[in-house]
Amino acid sequence: MNRLAVLFVISLLVGVAMSQFPITIPGSGNRFINKVYTVKDPLVVPANLDNNGEITVTVTATTTVLVCINEQIQVTSGINSCSPGGLLNFTWNTTSLASRERSFFGGAKTDVMTKKIYLRFSKNYFISYQFIWDNPNTNDSTVEIKIDGKTCGAPIQIGPNCGKETNTFLLEAGKGLEKKITSGQVMYFYFVSTKQYNYTDTTLTGINRTRDHILFYERRGAYPLFLNENPVPGSFDLAGDDMEENMTNIHLNFPKPDTFWFTVASNDSNDITFTITHNLGGEASVGDMHAKMPEFGKTADNNSIEYAAATTNGISFTYFRFDTNDLKLGVAPKDDSDGSPDVFADIGFVPSADSNLIANTNSTEEAHLISATTTPTSNGFFWYTFHVDAQKEVDTTWYVAINSTNAFVIWDASIGGGCANNCSGRGTCDETRGLCICDDGYERYDCSDKVFPLVWIILIAIGGAILLAIAIGVPVSCYVKNKKKSGYERV
Repeated sequence: MNRLAVLFVISLLVGVAMSQFPITIPGSGNRFINKVYTVKDPLVVPANLDNNGEITVTVTATTTVLVCINEQIQVTSGINSCSPGGLLNFTWNTTSLASRERSFFGGAKTDVMTKKIYLRFSKNYFISYQFIWDNPNTNDSTVEIKIDGKTCGAPIQIGPNCGKETNTFLLEAGKGLEKKITSGQVMYFYFVSTKQYNYTDTTLTGINRTRDHILFYERRGAYPLFLNENPVPGSFDLAGDDMEENMTNIHLNFPKPDTFWFTVASNDSNDITFTITHNLGGEASVGDMHAKMPEFGKTADNNSIEYAAATTNGISFTYFRFDTNDLKLGVAPKDDSDGSPDVFADIGFVPSADSNLIANTNSTEEAHLISATTTPTSNGFFWYTFHVDAQKEVDTTWYVAINSTNAFVIWDASIGGGCANNCSGRGTCDETRGLCICDDGYERYDCSDKVFPLVWIILIAIGGAILLAIAIGVPVSCYVKNKKKSGYERV
């Protein structure tokens, strides 16, 4: 197996305290390709992080690196289930001629790649990463990861433009707020929620969408960012819909307690008057989900349960509950021809597409692996702490929502190497994805179904055609002969 010698460097440039950094964390030994590595202590996002929680992540590598920066919990495997917006793919330049040429003269070309990510204020984030080996010209390399950000400075200033933005308004539930916005102006509205609600609707009315050029965006825990009158990709969660001509709405299903920011911007040449209203849909209860506690088998050969799709009034969610700090769950369609169902997970709250800690909605994956923990650990790094909240053993209740209109299967990925039913002894388990790589002649999520090779299918088809020809030909031949015989007898 290819291995990487790794140097992991994290730098956090924090306002006036820049002299404390960079912080360097050396790797301890070699790293294996495709294995997910984790860092124990959290990256704590300060409340006054500048530029809407913007963090810059820079990776220097000679192979592709996936970096997951996940809120509250640590992704330990199945890195594709990192929280939406938290997974960064630093793809090594495999097509570069210079990369190929340099590999013959003392090492492959190193690519330096930088991406931006927008984090939520006053939250803990945990870092996981995975190396994808796509450089055939070298077996080991130095990989460097830097995380940079800056705060608004002291004293602590919170809000758009480091708290200097005057067009910032508090929303009260059920009360409309009328405002006038001019060309190029940006306004910020926020609502502080202390409970989880079944839904919220935030609506702009009094506008004419065929005439007024108005933009409307939402983000939990931080405000949507605009640059040159356009929203910055990755800095918002949802955009207002355009279902009706004289209004735009942002609907959230099961939003959990937090501060929700709404940004309204205009690139119209005229002033626009609108009314913004925030409505609540009743307090949510995890008990209303009737979440099931799966009774998995206790052995690697029997760790899965199949479920029929539960569709009621157009809702196709099935809810599960797991009382554990470490969630390791595999999910796949029962029938290989169906796409993998959407999966959302949260702790202590009803999960949804709009509110979750981890999610996987990639229907092209043959299986989803949800693997995360509330008690982070480090698998191979000496970590120098720059800001750490005390890590405590806690009793955790995970809630998982699976959205599927077809039958599906789930399994306990903590046994059997992460795959279902030990792949029935007819395949190899890809532990990073919870996916069985079936031996020839077998298929399904656990390799339990035998399939005929193509040559056998062809031979069976030919044989069937011959039998059919015989079955039809013999009676026809007999009929023709009898017909002729009867003709002779009449003469």
